[in-house]
Amino acid sequence: MKNATESGWNEKGGREWLARAPHHDTFAIGMYNDVWGGVMAELDTTRPEVQEHLVATAAALVQAGFRYLKLDFTFSPSADGGYHDPSRTPAQRVRAGFDAIRRGAGERTFLLGCGVPLGPVIGAVDGVRIGQDVAPVWSLAPGTETIAGYLDVEPAVRHAYGNTVTRAFQHRRLWLNDPDCLMLRTTAATHELEVTGLRRVVFCHGSPRSDIELVTPETTPDRLHAAVSNHPCDVVVTGHTHLQFRRQLPGLLSVGAGSVGLPYHDGPPGARWAVLGPEVELRVTAYDLGAAVDAADRVGLPNLDAWRTVVTTPPTFDEVLADAESRQFSD
Repeated sequence: MKNATESGWNEKGGREWLARAPHHDTFAIGMYNDVWGGVMAELDTTRPEVQEHLVATAAALVQAGFRYLKLDFTFSPSADGGYHDPSRTPAQRVRAGFDAIRRGAGERTFLLGCGVPLGPVIGAVDGVRIGQDVAPVWSLAPGTETIAGYLDVEPAVRHAYGNTVTRAFQHRRLWLNDPDCLMLRTTAATHELEVTGLRRVVFCHGSPRSDIELVTPETTPDRLHAAVSNHPCDVVVTGHTHLQFRRQLPGLLSVGAGSVGLPYHDGPPGARWAVLGPEVELRVTAYDLGAAVDAADRVGLPNLDAWRTVVTTPPTFDEVLADAESRQFSD
């Protein structure tokens, strides 16, 4: 199902395993990538032998300990070409490959569809990449795209954001969305932005002066102002404590964004997060805690027992606040 060079499959099932190009005696082109060897063929998922190969491959991966399988560039069976069973539609060809992999991987393996038509895999996967790759730029300037005509779909934060918003309704209804919009820093621990309505906003993990400083609603004004002294700002957003709060000081607004994956809170379960601009909105998104724990167990989340304990019986807001203020710094 995944693209492959034709030579790589001659030693497997032979040329007959590959979809054929329309009206030509050669293999159909599934995709092209210079880094991966140029032109790549595609497996003919309407062939029983190919389906059995996918079953066996998935089973072998699971037996080797891999219970999270990302199935990338899996649009290829939908391409035009000559197939063993010409009656199968493009959607059916994609689904045949995924069904084969599911049979081999079993129900307790997490399957992530990626680069795949969305409709054909409903019910066959646990998660789906809902957008293209992200990049450390908001958008691309005309003429800078890698492939002419792809300006609006090549990797950029703006494009990832658009897909995340417009396909958000699919999350937990059809599968778990994988928006691929996580941005990791290299060296800079603090980021500054001009946010409409809030002016200068500094984002950091602990504080602008230390990744491990603990900022709470009871942090003394002197300590907080000292923490931001090298980063003059109107708003500072922190997250190390996992507490969600909004605290106005003279000349400075301190915001705790909360935590999505491990919130420390009082009240019902829910992801804690914040929206900035033009005001600060502290939000809570409710979710099924039992289903989340079951899903974490199913995909083999590292340190599952410790995470389960904290997420099901979190410390109270006041407990975390008291502990953080007593230590002030902690990794």
